[in-house]
Amino acid sequence: MKKAVYIFVWIALLLAGLSSCKKIQESWGPDIVPGGLTIAIAYPQGYAGMPLNNFPVVIKSERSLRYDTLYTDASGKVVFPKLEKGNYIISTFRKFSESEMQLYTGVARVVAFNGGISSLQVQSSGTAATITLAAGSFGSFVFKQLYYSGSGTQGASTRDQFVEIYNNTPDTLYADSLYFGTLQGISSKYTDLNPATTPYILPDTRQFDWTKSLIPTGVPAPGADANTNFVYANNLFMVPGNGKTYPVAPGNSIIIAASAVNHKAPYIAANGSNITVANPDLTVDLSGADFEVYLRGLIPTPSPTDIDNPAPNLIMYKVTGTDLTLNLQRNGFVIFKTRENVAAWNSYPDPSSTRIISTTALYVQIPKKYIIDGVETQFATSTVISPSDLYPAKLSAEFDAGFAYTTGTNNSQALMRKTDSVTVNGRRVLRDTNNSTNDFELRPRAVPRGF
Repeated sequence: MKKAVYIFVWIALLLAGLSSCKKIQESWGPDIVPGGLTIAIAYPQGYAGMPLNNFPVVIKSERSLRYDTLYTDASGKVVFPKLEKGNYIISTFRKFSESEMQLYTGVARVVAFNGGISSLQVQSSGTAATITLAAGSFGSFVFKQLYYSGSGTQGASTRDQFVEIYNNTPDTLYADSLYFGTLQGISSKYTDLNPATTPYILPDTRQFDWTKSLIPTGVPAPGADANTNFVYANNLFMVPGNGKTYPVAPGNSIIIAASAVNHKAPYIAANGSNITVANPDLTVDLSGADFEVYLRGLIPTPSPTDIDNPAPNLIMYKVTGTDLTLNLQRNGFVIFKTRENVAAWNSYPDPSSTRIISTTALYVQIPKKYIIDGVETQFATSTVISPSDLYPAKLSAEFDAGFAYTTGTNNSQALMRKTDSVTVNGRRVLRDTNNSTNDFELRPRAVPRGF
């Protein structure tokens, strides 16, 4: 009798599971594409013979927060058998160790392959697409902490913004001539942009098409590779030094502050006013920052709170605003080094500009080949970001195949890079997969140095 009861219960559970499964499938909605979607991956030139299997392909519906992950087969393909009609964000990432790359290419270096499709329309059976992977090697300096969300009117507003840059190697590096910048890009949601009616954007990424920029007097045309080989800075600064002035030991970092003061305490602004904060717990003490941005004498109207503190001043190449002011929501951060004369690099207006006058903003054209690290940030109002809220990425997949975000603005939150491992002497190795979704975590409060 017990056996019969067990069989009955087992059948009931099985039927319940089938019913539940049916409900999950129906949650996609009535417009199911039965033929599904086939995604293939392809390596960039120079990586013949690399394995195509075991790449996780992640799809997210732009209509909902639903997502799914499947792995490629030996031919580099994966099939999602049933999907709801609509647009999908697709991404993939795989990291190969030094020993694996030695085996496949003969060169022992860690390489991460990233790729994605910003918006793929699936309306009919048998839809197929190919992701061409981008290869990203790993930089010596990496962004460790990004504090751009600000502390609001009860704190120090945006005066306390900073970035922290970390030596992720076992060797002493020098910060001298390290460039830090933020990038210019489209300021509309991806789904709100129509390439058919917006001629100055690219149809696939919906980011600016810089080949269509107006050409300033005395500057050459942007070139056919303006989108593929360059990014464009709306802020750009350089660490001073003679090459050996600012050593950064393994596992140590430098902080670049908008203003290197203790923002928890009162101080006197350049116009003589007394600067105070209502709630010091919301802001940070940056009096120990390694460098700051000081613009008085360099731009016509610097912020009154832009005062010269003991920290060395960065060398300015381009600034947007009256101080180093990071976007409270979306940024593209980069660091790079080069021996070229950056002051001689070309600058262009963004492609939406219809004329060039004395007040037209120009953005410095940075060759991608020099970039050491890049981080893309988006905006969310909760811990889960909706795909429909994404803005076109300023960085391509070889630098950041994902994005990181704080939840809201003026809330003192920061992004901190995760620790991947700890070496025997206590040095932290920070995670660096060239995908900020994997690499960063949200912190409720910015903490200079952090650890």
